[in-house]
Amino acid sequence: MVTMTDRRTATHLPKPCPLEKYLEVISGAWVPRILWYLLEGPRRFSELQHDLDGISAKVLASKLRGLERENIVKRTVHPTNPPQVEYAVTERGRAFEPIFKAMEQAASQLFPPAGRPSPMKDEFASPTEPAAGDLTAA
Repeated sequence: MVTMTDRRTATHLPKPCPLEKYLEVISGAWVPRILWYLLEGPRRFSELQHDLDGISAKVLASKLRGLERENIVKRTVHPTNPPQVEYAVTERGRAFEPIFKAMEQAASQLFPPAGRPSPMKDEFASPTEPAAGDLTAA
């Protein structure tokens, strides 16, 4: 009798998902938002903490250290008194820019600001139901 385990040989296993490491690096609620602001330009720690309303200093420092370890963010200490620390996206981190732009475009189409109809609303309407936000059918 052939068991399910016998069928799962190395030749039948799916290849590893190429997005795994990418998703590991940018997972969580804060990292994508940190990168979003840093892609606009360098920011000081206090500026990032202000931008990311609700993040604690401990969590922000931890997330920035993780991004530094992955060479996505560079930390620069300026010799001022008191020392000023600035964070910026590295060249490697810039690879996220087109991905974030595509995500921004998708978000604006899928979740338009209040009062503006979605250009994709008809794609989701069934043939018997009016499109979301279609008040003329009522």
